[in-house]
Amino acid sequence: IRDSSCLCPKLSRLPVKSQIGMALFATKDSCIVVFAVVFFVAVSQAAVIVNKYIMADMFWSFKFNFTFTLFQFVVTEACLLLICAMRPWMSCLSFMPRFTLDYETSKAVLPVTIFFCSSIAFTNICLSIVDVPLYTLLRSLVMLFTA
Repeated sequence: IRDSSCLCPKLSRLPVKSQIGMALFATKDSCIVVFAVVFFVAVSQAAVIVNKYIMADMFWSFKFNFTFTLFQFVVTEACLLLICAMRPWMSCLSFMPRFTLDYETSKAVLPVTIFFCSSIAFTNICLSIVDVPLYTLLRSLVMLFTA
């Protein structure tokens, strides 16, 4: 394993056992990334299907899309505050930053926040009108044009 073609010079100076351990560590990190992506896609699609079920005409026919979106924002904020509050007691939540409220930072990110929230509100309206596959395509195109 000690050859001159190693891309990482620090890794090539390690003993063979350490190199194998580093390779396993890299594999573990890539597995975590794959799990996170799959988890995000699954939760995102589940949320879309639940939203469609709530707003569909044949089931509940909930016509107050902005109120529904506001409720989702409030629940999301409550969950984030709960996670931040549980952070000191659970080491697995150490990736969450401490909750701080700074007026200058809030004022600086206000335009992006308004754009993001309106994007979610209007995509929820779109979901109430079109089918789920077309909604998924349109949502991915919105990300393409706003990036």
